[in-house]
Amino acid sequence: MKKLLIISIFSLFVLAGCTSDDMIVDSPQNTPDQKIEWLAAPNNFLRSETELTISETVNGNTGSKILVNETLGKIELNGSLTILKGSFQGRENISVTFNEETFFQDYRPSPFVFKIPLILNLIYKNVNLDGTDPSTVGFYFLSDSGVFYKAQYDSLIVNPSTNTLGVIGARIPHFSRWGWAKSIE
Repeated sequence: MKKLLIISIFSLFVLAGCTSDDMIVDSPQNTPDQKIEWLAAPNNFLRSETELTISETVNGNTGSKILVNETLGKIELNGSLTILKGSFQGRENISVTFNEETFFQDYRPSPFVFKIPLILNLIYKNVNLDGTDPSTVGFYFLSDSGVFYKAQYDSLIVNPSTNTLGVIGARIPHFSRWGWAKSIE
């Protein structure tokens, strides 16, 4: 009888551990009560709602680099998306769409998962960050289910005094919507 009781208690501990939220290791998670929204330009900063799309056909077997050196309204965009050799098989038309109103980018084709993550370095200059608390901002992607996940990156630039927003060394393991978002309460 004691053996049966001990086995039952042990089984309950194992089951409780298996249903824990910590089951997925190395997967970025946001707590359910954490609220996050995309960082956006204040309405009084906008002159017009415009978009810019950059497209390039890339051979994933050999790799490539898509350079960004563009102006979108008042915003200057500078950076690169590095596709490492072997990130995917064959040729693919890759596009990035920027919007003057928001500080996220839509990457296509989506969904598209890479064998080796792409590396993004991107700087936005002349962005109005008035009232933005840099400590609340991160670089995220939005899942198909509408959940924000913080990206892996080497460094983040959020500087309201120089009107600069940037990410250095962001790992992009798949295409979707990526950009700067902030925690809100």
